[in-house]
Amino acid sequence: MEESGRVARWLTSWGVVEPLERGLWRIAEPIGRTGEWGVDWVNAFLVEGERRALLFDSGIGVGDLEAVVGFLVAKPLTVVVSHAHWDHAGGARRLAARAEAVRAHPAEAARLAAGEADGWLRRALEAEVRRGRLPAGDLPAPGHLGPLRTLAAGEETIDLGGRRALLLHTPGHTPGGLSLLVEPDGWLFPSDLAYRGGLLWLQEAEADLDAYARSLDRLRALGGLRALFGGHDLVAQPPRMLEELRAAFEKARERAARGAGRPGRRGEAGGVRVEVDGFGFLLPEEGAGGR
Repeated sequence: MEESGRVARWLTSWGVVEPLERGLWRIAEPIGRTGEWGVDWVNAFLVEGERRALLFDSGIGVGDLEAVVGFLVAKPLTVVVSHAHWDHAGGARRLAARAEAVRAHPAEAARLAAGEADGWLRRALEAEVRRGRLPAGDLPAPGHLGPLRTLAAGEETIDLGGRRALLLHTPGHTPGGLSLLVEPDGWLFPSDLAYRGGLLWLQEAEADLDAYARSLDRLRALGGLRALFGGHDLVAQPPRMLEELRAAFEKARERAARGAGRPGRRGEAGGVRVEVDGFGFLLPEEGAGGR
């Protein structure tokens, strides 16, 4: 009863839990409340097999994410961090004690092991407390984005029982970005590599535009896909979105290279903002370079 009350408070004050298919839930947090990022929601996905469960990404980790996951599944849990950004790894730190393992690509491990300053996140969310939209007790504690120990997870398959979770190395947004393919369901989770509804961040120094294009091509070549579930905003996209995104990316890159983009808005970490065919991109000023 206590756990269900904690879950109800989390749902009321902060997050969203959405059942998508049998054994699949979206757990979303409103990243738009923490600043201007060009996206409104950050998505994590909980996949349940016959013997174990897997949480792919973990959001910001504000509030009682542990209670939410525990309420949905009681099976042994593996947490996979798609990349080391705070809005995808914050909850992993909260769930590390409950999980059998927290996995991330080796290229992301050093940043996760170092952690990052989190006072700014607490300050950003204090406004939510003043508005009555977030209980003061759910503010991130000091060290919320502190060091996280992970197990290396290059390319591997995790047997969930009746479902196979394939971790695919798909760099571009970051060097160690991971995507998840769940078979035989045909569910693809590309995290920040591919989504609709918000800006795709490719302007930071760690991004690699050539690697991003190759990763999209790799995902496009996968067979048996039924649905895509991206790291931000709109979910349950058809597989053809990858084709549309790939074509839009080439157009955006060309426009940025000839100076046709607009400066990024406040909070978008610089770069050039290019919107084409229903997708928005933040690209480096040179636009067409390999990085």
